[in-house]
Amino acid sequence: MRELIELGKKAGSEIWVERNTQKMGRLLPVIQVLRNGNLHHPAGKALREYTPEERAKRA
Repeated sequence: MRELIELGKKAGSEIWVERNTQKMGRLLPVIQVLRNGNLHHPAGKALREYTPEERAKRA
């Protein structure tokens, strides 16, 4: 992504630079979470890891 931004700057494509900068801004937090191993899902483990049928059996 950084390379694309640099290429866009060299080519004088402001739109390309802006869009890729926005994408990088969304990707960096995700990369950081993955590197730290601190995954969090707001639905909680029960909703994200089990099918409705499995949740019914657990209740």
